[in-house]
Amino acid sequence: MKLAITFLSLSLLFTIQANAKAKIPVCFPCEYIETTTVLPEDSEFIGEYDDQLNVGYKYDQINLLWIPIWNYEGQYCLVNAAEDTYYDITDEDKAILTETYGANLEGNPLSIWSKIGGKLIILIILGLVVKGMLSSKDDEDENVATEPSSTQA
Repeated sequence: MKLAITFLSLSLLFTIQANAKAKIPVCFPCEYIETTTVLPEDSEFIGEYDDQLNVGYKYDQINLLWIPIWNYEGQYCLVNAAEDTYYDITDEDKAILTETYGANLEGNPLSIWSKIGGKLIILIILGLVVKGMLSSKDDEDENVATEPSSTQA
């Protein structure tokens, strides 16, 4: 019974009711762009609207209650200062960026919070739920074992 209540509570936590006044903030999926390397103003990378471009990292993220749960489809790109427009990087651009400007275009540049922060919090919460379920089951087992058995004569 407690297991059913726990799963019901968790499922209610992860759903959004259409007619609720206060909704649980869930973003599935959200696209984010972060600037990783600021290029000098005299670089040859200029956007459509003559705006200066920098090296950025574009990724999609699933988050719940502003906690990042999962990141995927990350790629380096050229991004404007406002981080609202991005351009794909060609192999030729990649060579120029690494050789001339020393940009690192390998690996995942996201912060530790975006990488594992949310996953760690979710694991801790699930661990506490499981620990609570196991300890309550142990308490029930002890109560059953210590009750005297009645004998009929």
